[in-house]
Amino acid sequence: MDNLDEQLNDTFNSGDITRLEAFLSGALPAPEIAALNNDPDFMQAVAAYQEARKAIDTWGEEDLRQSLKNSFYAIPEEAPVRDLRPFWLAAAVAASLTLLVIAFWPSPPMSSEQLFAAYYETPHPGVASRGNGASDSLLSVAITAYQEENFDVAIPDFQALVADSGFAQPGLARLHLAICLVETGKSSQAISVLEKVTETDAYYWDARWYLALTWLLQGDVPACREVLVPVSKESQRFGKMATWLLKELSRR
Repeated sequence: MDNLDEQLNDTFNSGDITRLEAFLSGALPAPEIAALNNDPDFMQAVAAYQEARKAIDTWGEEDLRQSLKNSFYAIPEEAPVRDLRPFWLAAAVAASLTLLVIAFWPSPPMSSEQLFAAYYETPHPGVASRGNGASDSLLSVAITAYQEENFDVAIPDFQALVADSGFAQPGLARLHLAICLVETGKSSQAISVLEKVTETDAYYWDARWYLALTWLLQGDVPACREVLVPVSKESQRFGKMATWLLKELSRR
């Protein structure tokens, strides 16, 4: 069946095949899998792809030849004997294409809002503080409000921590301040905050990932891509998701 597989792969975009296989194997990021599970067009494509692959994998050459000969190319006993291979192979490809056309028909690219919803997840901080100073106490209060999703309440506390030059975790404060701003509809302010997280900060790649998503939320795809490229190459935590998001953006 190698020739049939080759013809199918030549007919359809290999990127679509890769995406379907990645979805079925669980290789896609969890946010994208969740979004695709709620996409009826994509799930219809998955079902069609599975059926087509099953047919291709299970059809035996002799059984297929005989079936097609009986169904479509029946030859009268008195007719001259001729090579049927071009006919049964063409029919096999045609039958498989009928099954696969839905799977590989390009689905509309997801909008910026849809992609943001698929990839965005509110980060949850670990232990807020281990000290007893004023800044540590304020951080504990801010984190508590944040975890309770009282983002408006947490904003002024995180702002105070960002303004405190002696605070030992500026990246943590900026990241969570930015998330509070995004959650309360102030994404432009969030971008300004995230851009100030420096490369030496432990929260740098967290900030860059959420900066890319915030640009996406604002519909600025070029700015989103510019931030995502280094994230995809250098961040161990967010690199895979950044790579998949870049692939989604390339379809636009």
